[in-house]
Amino acid sequence: MLRAVSSSSYGAARAASSVAKRSGPNIVLVDAVRTPFVVSGTVFKDLMAVDLQKEAIKALIEKTSLPYDKLDHIICGTVIQECKTSNIAREAALLAGVPDKIPAHTVTLACISSNVAMTTGMGMLATGNANAIIAGGVELLSDVPIRYNRKARKAMLGMNKAKDVPSKLKIGGEIVKNLLSPELPAVAEFSTGETMGHSGDRLAAAFNVSRKSVFYSFFSEKLMKNC
Repeated sequence: MLRAVSSSSYGAARAASSVAKRSGPNIVLVDAVRTPFVVSGTVFKDLMAVDLQKEAIKALIEKTSLPYDKLDHIICGTVIQECKTSNIAREAALLAGVPDKIPAHTVTLACISSNVAMTTGMGMLATGNANAIIAGGVELLSDVPIRYNRKARKAMLGMNKAKDVPSKLKIGGEIVKNLLSPELPAVAEFSTGETMGHSGDRLAAAFNVSRKSVFYSFFSEKLMKNC
């Protein structure tokens, strides 16, 4: 949860600071919660992403005892969207018991969607458009949208416009022919065709990060945890 604190709340601390005087509110992170990280297809396999986001929002409000009349906005980030809950922030907020008068919207940006939710919230706080915001994100790989392929979808839509039996039979055959070749979610980016691995390799080359240094960092962290 993010909040904008008035100058009177921290005046003494700021007066003692040698940092140059800043304009605008002091934005602070009040508290945070999260659901457990688990392997996909296990504990959460019967849930939807909106269920996880709902629990996080609900738990955060309970933990902070935040009154609804002090909450101005909710922002959530996600990448793999379920069309039933395309504005997952809004749906999760309503399921969590948040009054419908409190607005909520969803953002997406690769693997940092929740970060974008936070910075968007900070922007609203900095400009005085809000005083308290809940920002977060959710991703659930146990349930991803698997669609009929484009030909099958096109035929299904065409069935509604078919006027006679021969036309309907022809379209029906097209539907049946394409039912067993579903369209899986793409791993590669739509515009570039690049996967995350390829992007990571380019990034490593741009910043001269060698595989040896990455392995050193990884095993150093692992050994530290085992100490």
